[in-house]
Amino acid sequence: RPTVQCEHCSDAFYCSNDCREAHASEHAKACPGQQAKASKGKKSQLPKEELLKPIEKKDGVPEVTLQELADCRSSGKLWIGCMGRVFDVTGSEFYGAAGNYSSFVGKDTSVALGKMKFNKEYFDPAAMHWRRDLDEKELNILNDWMVKFADKYPLVGYIKG
Repeated sequence: RPTVQCEHCSDAFYCSNDCREAHASEHAKACPGQQAKASKGKKSQLPKEELLKPIEKKDGVPEVTLQELADCRSSGKLWIGCMGRVFDVTGSEFYGAAGNYSSFVGKDTSVALGKMKFNKEYFDPAAMHWRRDLDEKELNILNDWMVKFADKYPLVGYIKG
């Protein structure tokens, strides 16, 4: 008889696809590959209090005013603000003049990214601020963005204030 192996592990063999389907739920409980796949799609949500803790600032990284952030293009830099941090996205085609996200450059993107709404008012921290105006779900979305930026782009400052 031909055998069909579980696509997630090498522990289970079935005599046919029909047999695999018949035993799939039973095997899923024990299969580490299927358990890892199931848990990978579920992100744990952090509580709002955790997301609003003060930023642990690195020594030697300067504070940047919103005006300095806004003026970054004039010095040939492409900076974006996210969750109190400033990242240098210079060199990324996404943020350059023809990039899809060029409108993010020189702005605190926190509220816009947390709410996933990109109207002008969402880029104005005086009108809406991430610490004050985002709920727990939006803060988790924002935190996911901040982690992506931190993994990909250099931290060049902290937003002053």
